[in-house]
Amino acid sequence: MGQMTKDRAEVEQRRKAQGITSMYFNRYLAIRYLNAIFLFANLYWVILMVGTRQTLWMWPLALLLGVTAVTVEQVRKYWDRSNRLPITRITYFFQGASNALALIFVAAGKLQWVFPFMSAKSVPTVLIVLGLGLLIAVFIEYKTYKIEHDKDRRYLRNMKNYQESLQ
Repeated sequence: MGQMTKDRAEVEQRRKAQGITSMYFNRYLAIRYLNAIFLFANLYWVILMVGTRQTLWMWPLALLLGVTAVTVEQVRKYWDRSNRLPITRITYFFQGASNALALIFVAAGKLQWVFPFMSAKSVPTVLIVLGLGLLIAVFIEYKTYKIEHDKDRRYLRNMKNYQESLQ
Protein backbone atom coordinates (compact mmCIF):
# COMPACT_ATOMS: atom_id res chain seq x y z
CA MET A 1 0.00 0.00 0.00
CA GLY A 2 2.87 2.39 0.81
CA GLN A 3 4.47 1.86 -2.63
CA MET A 4 1.16 2.70 -4.34
CA THR A 5 0.89 5.98 -2.42
CA LYS A 6 4.49 6.80 -3.26
CA ASP A 7 3.84 6.10 -6.98
CA ARG A 8 0.76 8.34 -6.95
CA ALA A 9 2.75 11.11 -5.30
CA GLU A 10 5.45 10.82 -7.98
CA VAL A 11 2.87 10.89 -10.77
CA GLU A 12 1.23 13.94 -9.20
CA GLN A 13 4.60 15.67 -8.85
CA ARG A 14 5.42 14.98 -12.53
CA ARG A 15 1.99 16.25 -13.58
CA LYS A 16 2.56 19.51 -11.70
CA ALA A 17 6.04 19.92 -13.19
CA GLN A 18 4.67 19.22 -16.68
CA GLY A 19 1.93 21.80 -16.13
CA ILE A 20 4.45 24.46 -15.14
CA THR A 21 6.66 23.61 -18.13
CA SER A 22 3.64 23.93 -20.42
CA MET A 23 2.73 27.29 -18.90
CA TYR A 24 6.26 28.59 -19.49
CA PHE A 25 6.17 27.31 -23.08
CA ASN A 26 2.75 28.87 -23.72
CA ARG A 27 4.23 32.29 -22.97
CA TYR A 28 5.51 32.22 -26.56
CA LEU A 29 2.38 30.77 -28.19
CA ALA A 30 1.39 33.88 -30.19
CA ILE A 31 4.95 34.27 -31.47
CA ARG A 32 5.03 30.62 -32.60
CA TYR A 33 1.74 30.86 -34.50
CA LEU A 34 2.63 34.16 -36.16
CA ASN A 35 6.09 32.83 -36.99
CA ALA A 36 4.45 29.95 -38.87
CA ILE A 37 2.65 32.48 -41.09
CA PHE A 38 5.95 34.14 -41.99
CA LEU A 39 7.65 30.78 -42.47
CA PHE A 40 5.17 29.71 -45.14
CA ALA A 41 4.85 33.18 -46.71
CA ASN A 42 8.62 33.46 -47.10
CA LEU A 43 8.87 29.87 -48.36
CA TYR A 44 6.21 30.57 -50.98
CA TRP A 45 7.98 33.80 -51.99
CA VAL A 46 11.34 31.97 -52.35
CA ILE A 47 9.82 29.22 -54.49
CA LEU A 48 8.12 31.70 -56.80
CA MET A 49 11.22 33.91 -57.02
CA VAL A 50 13.51 30.99 -57.90
CA GLY A 51 11.18 30.26 -60.81
CA THR A 52 11.74 33.78 -62.19
CA ARG A 53 15.53 33.31 -62.30
CA GLN A 54 16.19 36.70 -60.71
CA THR A 55 18.94 37.15 -58.13
CA LEU A 56 16.49 38.85 -55.78
CA TRP A 57 15.42 35.37 -54.61
CA MET A 58 18.12 35.67 -51.94
CA TRP A 59 16.04 38.33 -50.14
CA PRO A 60 13.16 36.00 -49.21
CA LEU A 61 15.65 33.16 -48.66
CA ALA A 62 17.42 35.23 -45.98
CA LEU A 63 14.05 35.93 -44.34
CA LEU A 64 13.13 32.24 -44.55
CA LEU A 65 16.39 31.26 -42.85
CA GLY A 66 15.68 33.84 -40.15
CA VAL A 67 12.19 32.58 -39.35
CA THR A 68 13.51 29.01 -39.42
CA ALA A 69 16.06 30.03 -36.77
CA VAL A 70 13.20 31.60 -34.77
CA THR A 71 11.37 28.27 -34.96
CA VAL A 72 14.40 26.50 -33.48
CA GLU A 73 14.70 29.18 -30.77
CA GLN A 74 11.01 28.73 -29.93
CA VAL A 75 11.29 24.94 -29.70
CA ARG A 76 14.20 25.35 -27.28
CA LYS A 77 11.95 27.40 -25.02
CA TYR A 78 10.26 24.17 -23.96
CA TRP A 79 13.38 23.29 -21.95
CA ASP A 80 14.91 26.74 -21.45
CA ARG A 81 12.97 29.06 -19.13
CA SER A 82 15.07 32.09 -20.02
CA ASN A 83 13.03 34.97 -21.39
CA ARG A 84 15.79 36.02 -23.82
CA LEU A 85 14.77 35.96 -27.49
CA PRO A 86 17.72 37.40 -29.45
CA ILE A 87 17.04 35.55 -32.70
CA THR A 88 13.36 36.51 -32.65
CA ARG A 89 14.20 40.18 -32.05
CA ILE A 90 16.75 40.37 -34.87
CA THR A 91 14.69 38.35 -37.33
CA TYR A 92 11.51 40.35 -36.85
CA PHE A 93 13.39 43.63 -37.06
CA PHE A 94 14.57 42.54 -40.52
CA GLN A 95 11.19 41.02 -41.43
CA GLY A 96 9.45 44.29 -40.58
CA ALA A 97 12.09 46.33 -42.44
CA SER A 98 11.73 44.02 -45.45
CA ASN A 99 7.96 44.40 -45.44
CA ALA A 100 8.34 48.18 -45.21
CA LEU A 101 10.87 48.22 -48.06
CA ALA A 102 8.72 45.97 -50.25
CA LEU A 103 5.72 48.16 -49.43
CA ILE A 104 7.63 51.24 -50.61
CA PHE A 105 8.76 49.50 -53.82
CA VAL A 106 5.25 48.29 -54.67
CA ALA A 107 3.69 51.68 -53.84
CA ALA A 108 6.32 53.33 -56.07
CA GLY A 109 5.28 51.15 -59.01
CA LYS A 110 8.14 48.66 -58.76
CA LEU A 111 6.00 45.56 -58.17
CA GLN A 112 7.99 43.59 -60.75
CA TRP A 113 11.24 44.17 -58.86
CA VAL A 114 9.95 42.53 -55.71
CA PHE A 115 7.22 40.22 -56.98
CA PRO A 116 7.89 39.55 -60.68
CA PHE A 117 5.31 36.75 -60.67
CA MET A 118 2.46 39.17 -59.78
CA SER A 119 0.37 41.26 -62.16
CA ALA A 120 -0.35 44.98 -61.83
CA LYS A 121 -3.95 44.13 -60.91
CA SER A 122 -2.75 42.62 -57.65
CA VAL A 123 -1.06 45.81 -56.33
CA PRO A 124 -3.85 46.68 -53.83
CA THR A 125 -3.86 43.14 -52.45
CA VAL A 126 -0.05 43.07 -52.23
CA LEU A 127 -0.05 46.41 -50.40
CA ILE A 128 -2.61 45.11 -47.89
CA VAL A 129 -0.70 41.86 -47.31
CA LEU A 130 2.62 43.70 -46.90
CA GLY A 131 0.98 46.18 -44.51
CA LEU A 132 -0.48 43.36 -42.43
CA GLY A 133 2.90 41.62 -42.42
CA LEU A 134 4.53 44.82 -41.20
CA LEU A 135 1.96 45.18 -38.42
CA ILE A 136 2.45 41.56 -37.36
CA ALA A 137 6.25 41.98 -37.32
CA VAL A 138 5.87 45.08 -35.15
CA PHE A 139 3.48 43.17 -32.86
CA ILE A 140 6.03 40.34 -32.49
CA GLU A 141 8.75 42.88 -31.67
CA TYR A 142 6.44 44.44 -29.05
CA LYS A 143 5.53 41.04 -27.59
CA THR A 144 9.21 40.04 -27.50
CA TYR A 145 10.10 43.27 -25.69
CA LYS A 146 7.37 42.66 -23.10
CA ILE A 147 8.52 39.07 -22.52
CA GLU A 148 12.20 39.95 -22.23
CA HIS A 149 11.45 42.70 -19.72
CA ASP A 150 8.83 40.68 -17.78
CA LYS A 151 6.11 43.18 -18.66
CA ASP A 152 3.62 40.66 -20.02
CA ARG A 153 1.46 41.07 -16.94
CA ARG A 154 -1.41 38.79 -17.97
CA TYR A 155 0.95 35.85 -18.45
CA LEU A 156 2.81 36.55 -15.20
CA ARG A 157 -0.46 36.83 -13.27
CA ASN A 158 -1.78 33.58 -14.79
CA MET A 159 1.50 31.80 -14.04
CA LYS A 160 1.45 32.99 -10.44
CA ASN A 161 -2.18 31.88 -10.02
CA TYR A 162 -1.40 28.50 -11.55
CA GLN A 163 1.60 27.92 -9.29
CA GLU A 164 -0.46 28.93 -6.24
CA SER A 165 -3.20 26.49 -7.25
CA LEU A 166 -0.65 23.67 -7.19
CA GLN A 167 0.31 24.35 -3.55
